[in-house]
Amino acid sequence: MKNKKFMLFTVIALLAFIGFAGKQYADNLIKWGGEENISIINSNLDTLNDSLTSKEQKISQVSDELTSTKDQLSQTQKDIENYKQELETVKNEKNQLVSDKTSLE
Repeated sequence: MKNKKFMLFTVIALLAFIGFAGKQYADNLIKWGGEENISIINSNLDTLNDSLTSKEQKISQVSDELTSTKDQLSQTQKDIENYKQELETVKNEKNQLVSDKTSLE
């Protein structure tokens, strides 16, 4: 009985060892196919990732420039409104002076 259990254990251990050794040998000896494709795919993915990162940075930069330009536009519009008010004030003063001059004559 002990001899049968020992033989069964030995056979299982031997099969496991042969399977492991055989796989290692096959991996070293045989290319299973697609290894070069995987390398190319990984390289292409890295290139695409770098390109995407670059595009995201450019989008962020353009977005910041757009915000800055919008702020400048807003300030310029405010300045225009101020100048219009100043112009109206000057026109009113001129009209008042012309009216005063006319009434003095």
